Formats: sequence, C-alpha cells, structure tokens
Amino acid sequence: MNLGDTFVNRDPNHPLHLWFVCTLPNEGRVVIVNLTSADACVDRSCLITPGEHPFVTHDSLIQYQRGSVAKAEDIELAFARGLFFSRQPASDALIAKIRAGALRSEFTQGAVRKAIESCPWTFNT
Repeated sequence: MNLGDTFVNRDPNHPLHLWFVCTLPNEGRVVIVNLTSADACVDRSCLITPGEHPFVTHDSLIQYQRGSVAKAEDIELAFARGLFFSRQPASDALIAKIRAGALRSEFTQGAVRKAIESCPWTFNT
C-alpha cells in the first residue's frame, strides 16, 4: 500500500465507498479513511467536490470517525480475495487536504491522529 492509493470495498455487507490511504506504511500499518455522501455525514471537516478525484460525482465528505490504522497485509488480502478494487490514486493535494481535515476533525480517533501526525510525508506545492 502506498500513500494516495484508493480502493472500494465490494463486500455486499458494506456500502460502496471510496477509501484513501493517508500515510506512508509504518510497521506494516497505514491510515485509511473513507468518503461518503455529504448528506450522510455530520463531520464537515473535509468537503470533496467533483473534479478532485474521478470517483467523486457529487459533494462528499471524509467520514473521519470510520478512519482506522489498518494492517497493509489485511488490505492486500482483501484485494486478493476480490473484496477490494483499486481506483485511481489521489493527488498529493487531495491527500494533503484529507490529512489536514483529520487533524481538524473532532471525530478523528486518537490512533489515526497520532499516525498522521507522525508520518513524515509533506506536500510540496
């Protein structure tokens, strides 16, 4: 898994949302957060609009309360099982926006916030 990778979960028991990898791997773990429709999310910390990523067709928000520090190995296993499918990687600018929103959001879990803060990646304009 690489910072900026995106994927969708095709498990019929879960809604179809785009997930973003928001950190460099650290000890085999990465932070992932998902996108949801703007009307389905109370956290307004990070609005994503059409044109910021090809998957986005209407105003959407990052749902930070569902973010997690996930084992990259588990994500790769879900790909191998056909549960996850890759989508176009996010731009550096979009990843920087998502990471900044995570640090602003009151809904970001402590482990996610700490992993983003400790990730050495920076966005250079």
